[in-house]
This record gives sequence, structure tokens and C-alpha cells, in this order.
Amino acid sequence: TRVLFKVTNDNALATGATAICAQADAGRGIFIDSNLADGGYSLEIDSEHTTSNVAKIASIATSGTILEVSAAGVLTGDVINITADAATTGKGINVSMDALTTGSMLYLDDASSSTSTRNCVQIIQNHDSAIAATALSVQSDSGVTGMLLDKNFPAAGSISYS
Repeated sequence: TRVLFKVTNDNALATGATAICAQADAGRGIFIDSNLADGGYSLEIDSEHTTSNVAKIASIATSGTILEVSAAGVLTGDVINITADAATTGKGINVSMDALTTGSMLYLDDASSSTSTRNCVQIIQNHDSAIAATALSVQSDSGVTGMLLDKNFPAAGSISYS
């Protein structure tokens, strides 16, 4: 493959250097339009960082969406795939929202009209020798309700659930 644009900083001591900086006072800062259906990633970051963050989005937005992932068309793969198989004591996803009032830390909405069998949320602890593992742990240090399960099925009177 060939490279059309390349910026290289070969000085390992230039730790404060920024290889590419784009500033846009209006409109988009960076737009990538990649059209080859069987092509590689449109954006790929290959980082050798071992003790610091790899990617960061810093925003002062007070409304709207900070990061939007939109997948149009029939999708049979994963929208987001996190693989960190060597992780031992870290967290796959860590969310902190200490000023939360009436919002939700995690909101999952499945409005599909399909009558096929599916799990809206699936948690799998998949190794039979991990006998001390807990598949789901819920802790509520305050509030009246620790966990609420609200089943709103219209025909619930004629069907038994256990």
C-alpha cells in the first residue's frame, strides 16, 4: 500500500510535540470519507503507550451528544467491540456521573417489533472453573429501592411467569 500523507516525529525526547493539530472555528474539524466497501479501517490508532491514555475526547458541551456511533443498514456484526483479554484488575467500561439527578447512567432501549427470541441484555460468565465469580452484582447504598423489575406485558393475565 502507499501513503499519501505522512508526518513523522522520530525524536523520542520530543514528548511535548504534537504531530498534527487541526483547528476549526466553525464547521467540522476533521472529516474522513472512506468509500471502499472491503477496505480497512477508516480510522485506526496504533499506540505503543503502556502507562497512559490512548484516545481522549474533551468537550465543554452542555447538551447534545459527545460521541455518536451510527450504523445504517442491516447489521450482523458488533456496533462496539471491546477486547482486553489480558486485563486482570481493570474495568472494561468505567463510568462516573457524580452530578446525576434525573438522568440515567446507562440507558438501553430495544424498540424492535420483531417477535423473534432475543435477549435485550445478556451477561455471561463463561468459565466453569471461575467458581468465585459473580455474573451480576448490584449495590445500592442509598434510596428506598435497591432493584426494581417492572414487567409491562399486555397479556400478563393469561400467561404465567416465574
